[in-house]
Amino acid sequence: ERPVGDADELARAGRHAEAIHTLLLRTLSELVRATRTRVPASLTSREILARVPLVPPARAALDALVTAVEVSYFGDDVPGAADYERCRAEFQRFADAYRGAA
Repeated sequence: ERPVGDADELARAGRHAEAIHTLLLRTLSELVRATRTRVPASLTSREILARVPLVPPARAALDALVTAVEVSYFGDDVPGAADYERCRAEFQRFADAYRGAA
């Protein structure tokens, strides 16, 4: 619940790129902790995604979050409220799929 609360607060303040990034970072952190996967701090989100075992629906949803962060931080895409809502839905889809696999 915490990643969503922090991210929602940033989104309400109009800081959509940061909100999406927060969803991704908190999700990856919890995922690494929960799976007890050794992940060097130097790995990118995409590299972490490749290393952590996930069911296909969870992997697809997390991949969508990684892509959203990549295009807003490393590309010229400026996300808005609709982009955040789409990522929020992907986060929920990831959480549901991940919990369903556990």
